[in-house]
Order: sequence, then C-alpha cells, then structure tokens
Amino acid sequence: MTDNTLAIIQARIGSTRLPGKVLMPLADKKVLEHVITRVEESKAVSEVMVATSTREDDNVIAEFCEKLNVHTFRGSEDDVLDRFYQASRLLKPAHVVRITADCPMIDPGIISEILIQFQPQPILHFRHAPRFGAGLRLGFFDRGLGFGADYWHALCHMRGNNTRRQSA
Repeated sequence: MTDNTLAIIQARIGSTRLPGKVLMPLADKKVLEHVITRVEESKAVSEVMVATSTREDDNVIAEFCEKLNVHTFRGSEDDVLDRFYQASRLLKPAHVVRITADCPMIDPGIISEILIQFQPQPILHFRHAPRFGAGLRLGFFDRGLGFGADYWHALCHMRGNNTRRQSA
C-alpha cells in the first residue's frame, strides 16, 4: 500500500557537530545511501526525494543523488521547514514522511507499519513515540489537511521550535 506517499530525506553538508557526515563512509556505502536504500525498502513509500540546500557546499549531495537516480530538491539552508514544504509541492503526494539523512539505521518495517496504520486516517501530523531511538524516528504528514505555509509555521510552534531551526 503506497497511496502516493513521498519520503523526504533532509540532507546537508554543513552539520555543526560533524560536517559532511551524510556523505561519510559507513561499511560499504555512504551514510546517505544507507538511508535512501532503507527508505526505498519500505513497502508504504512510493517516492523518495532528498531535500538539500542551494549552498555550493551541498552540490555534492545533489550530484550523489543524481548518480543514484534519486529525486533532489534544493531550497533554503536556513528555513528547513520551507525547504521541506517546497520539496513536497513538486510531486504533490497525498502523504509525506520526513526523515533526516543522519539516520542510517532507519527501519523500513517501522516506516511501513506507521504509514499503513495512519494513511487511512485524516491526520495533520504524526511523530511516532520516543520508544524508538533518535535514529529511528520519523514524521508523517497528511498533505491534504492544511498543508501550507501557515501550517508549517504552526507546526514549528507546536514542536517548540522556530522556523529557522536547522536539521540534518
């Protein structure tokens, strides 16, 4: 069951704590490739896209994704929520999953379980319980319900963050 679900993986080179971490080698692949592969393995995801910034530093992410034949969207580095929102507008999915590129152990089974359970229900936003570690978390959005700039602004405040929060 895919029901037109887009997984957006947020990635950028400019991490404060560990710059370049998403393209660092991990076993036989780069971290980002592990994330992409695991997300693609989810039976509930119909499309995968990597959202990165327009900064020159992030050209390597766009080039890497092109080699893997993965959709890429480039937007503001400072406004990660706008980047996520604008990326989702391109393919017009019914549902959107938000995953960060520094989670190489994201479980395709967990992604599928959450999406299959919640897709039939009209929900605005779901972030699964913290019983999973930070590297297994994801956010799920029903694009048909208030999925606009005002919604993203409200989401930031619900989460206790401002619109300038950086991620990935």
